[in-house]
Amino acid sequence: MSNSSYTAPVSELLEDDVDRIVGLLVSGVAGTGITSQYSRQITVWKEQIALLRDSFRRLIVEGVESVEDWHVALEYEIPRRQKRPDAILLANDRVIVIEFKFGMQRYEAAAKWQIDDYAFNLRDFHAESHGRFIVPILCAVDAPAQTVPLPFANESIIAPIQFANGKNLWKILQRAYGAICRRQLQAIL
Repeated sequence: MSNSSYTAPVSELLEDDVDRIVGLLVSGVAGTGITSQYSRQITVWKEQIALLRDSFRRLIVEGVESVEDWHVALEYEIPRRQKRPDAILLANDRVIVIEFKFGMQRYEAAAKWQIDDYAFNLRDFHAESHGRFIVPILCAVDAPAQTVPLPFANESIIAPIQFANGKNLWKILQRAYGAICRRQLQAIL
């Protein structure tokens, strides 16, 4: 994911210096007009990195296989679309796209549309995502928990939007990864 301002295996993200990561993010999006929101955006990136780290550590403790080998891409620019999802996780052959909304206390329609649009753009305009299972996650950090089933009964490679908050993001990641693994197992049997 060379279009990303920061990409690394989860094991490196867990150990990498937060200020170094933020510096790479600032450099990577400098030409996109972010300077007017510079201070707030840096704070959000630090909170986002902390939330991702906490979630990955929890997944490791819970025994989710190969989490440390997953890759994280932050501020990845979708080719030809000039759109940047906050985080994309490459979990083996799965693509999990996350949009964070800090301070949001509900899952607003515009945010749902945004994360859904990212998932479809990855499917349609990102060759490396072609044929992979894509799970869009909207993480409204201060919103109440909301569970959406992961019905992989049809042939769509894009799951329904999953909703997470600051406390349960790790659980939603675990469910998304587990549901995809179960679907693949059923396809083999």
